[in-house]
This record gives sequence, C-alpha cells and structure tokens, in this order.
Amino acid sequence: MMTEELFNLAALALLGAGVCALIGTVQKKWRTELLMNGLNSLAVILLLIGFALRWKYYVDSMNVGWLLSFPVSTFYESASFFVLTLIVVLSWIQRKFKDHRIWVLADFFCGICLLGLTLFCIPSQPVLFLPSLKSYWLLAHVSLSFISYGIFALAALFAVLCIIRDKETTQLAECIRNLVRIGIVLFSIGGIFFGAMWAQASWGRFWAWDPKETWAF
Repeated sequence: MMTEELFNLAALALLGAGVCALIGTVQKKWRTELLMNGLNSLAVILLLIGFALRWKYYVDSMNVGWLLSFPVSTFYESASFFVLTLIVVLSWIQRKFKDHRIWVLADFFCGICLLGLTLFCIPSQPVLFLPSLKSYWLLAHVSLSFISYGIFALAALFAVLCIIRDKETTQLAECIRNLVRIGIVLFSIGGIFFGAMWAQASWGRFWAWDPKETWAF
C-alpha cells in the first residue's frame, strides 16, 4: 500500500523539522520557526492521509462500518498512530512554551520511530481483523490507550528538557504534572476499564492476569 511511503515521507518531514528546531535554538529566526511548523504540519497531514487510506481499505475489505475497522490492529499501525498522537498533542501544548528544544526532542524521537519501522523491517501490510477485533471497544480502548501513551511520552520529554536546562521552571513542572494526571485518567478509563469490558465481550471474562493486563495494572 502507498501508506508506507506516506509514513516514510512523514518521518523525513519530522526529521527535517527537528533540524530546523535545532537551528532555532541557536538562531531564533522567524523563517526557521515557520519552516519547522510547516514540516510538522506536513508530517501530520501525511500521517492523517495514510491512516484514512488504510482505514478505508479495512472498511472495503471487511465490509464493516468505520467504527469497527479502526486501523491499529498491527504494531506498525499502532506505532504510527502513537507518533501522530504525540505530535498533535505537543502542537496543542507548545503554544504555551516557546522553547524549540522540546521540538528537537519530539521531532527526532518521532522521526526515528517511524523510520525504524521500515529499517527494522516491521511488517507494514494490513492484516484483516480477527472476529474479536471487530468491535466498538477496539476504537475506544486502543485510541485512548495510545493517546495516553503519547501524553506520558510528552511528560518524559518535558522532564528531559528540565535536565537539559539544568533547572526546573514552575510552569514547566506544572505542565509535567498535568500531563501525568491526564494520562493516568485516560489510561485508567481507556486502557484498563475499556480493555476489561472488551475482554468480557470477546472472551467472557474481565480479567485473567496475563502479562499485558498485569503490566497495565
């Protein structure tokens, strides 16, 4: 599918944005910031188009509704969705902070993650859903779980920024605490509660203490 090419182009755009952000930490010029924002926006657009095409493929191939075919059934899709979530959430939060260093960390991290999927030959072909995956709980459980993962990753990146600065600002520390609080709430609801409901609907039990459930708890 052409979605792999779109995701690879998004990775290159993110790495380019990271370079612009790195330059922006030394030379604060509006052109550098404009290019960084443009490349980040391009990456988001490419990822969204890729997800839309993959989503439509599942809808057409399995002849099910859109809400029953959310494209996060493979590691490749889940990791790509994680990157998209992280960049979108950071774009919303970064309006409060005019520090390019967080974009250096985030863009290089996300770009390397996306390219790593290809470089390490992670299977990228769509895999038609098993019967248990054709559920509304897939959208509710997986989307909220990965949004919370993105929020937790951002909290970690902001913490790294504190270390790089060798100081902790009140505003930045409060942002980290708020991100962790929001992440815990979303993961508790989407990851644990919705996951248990999905397990009950699919396998007739809410909890089995398997490694993933135990680690999530």
